[in-house]
Amino acid sequence: MFCRGEDGYHFNIKMVNPTTGEETNKKVSCMNFYAYRLMIRLDVDNHLLRYRRLFQQYCVDMYVKVETERLNFIRFNQSKLRSDEYIHLRDAIATEGHAANIGCLTNLPATYVGSPRHMQGQI
Repeated sequence: MFCRGEDGYHFNIKMVNPTTGEETNKKVSCMNFYAYRLMIRLDVDNHLLRYRRLFQQYCVDMYVKVETERLNFIRFNQSKLRSDEYIHLRDAIATEGHAANIGCLTNLPATYVGSPRHMQGQI
């Protein structure tokens, strides 16, 4: 698919300020990188769109990569997300949860689509 040897996503891609064209200190997220790569532009031919089923598989694989990155962020930044302050969640675990069933506890925020707390908020 990438006959010119273009690089894929990696963690050290810097954002570029669109007005000045200079690199910033912020890094490009996986989602932003693939959204830019898959975007349809009028003046540029996007060769990825011509691959049909292979393109669909590419999109699925990149979606899984984006979701994995989001889940890893949530998992490794529990202290920054202040997950220990979820009082009702702690009470539910203390009264209904069994210690043998609990492995490594990771709280998904309500902003993560598909989490139980997100589904509960949709009712």
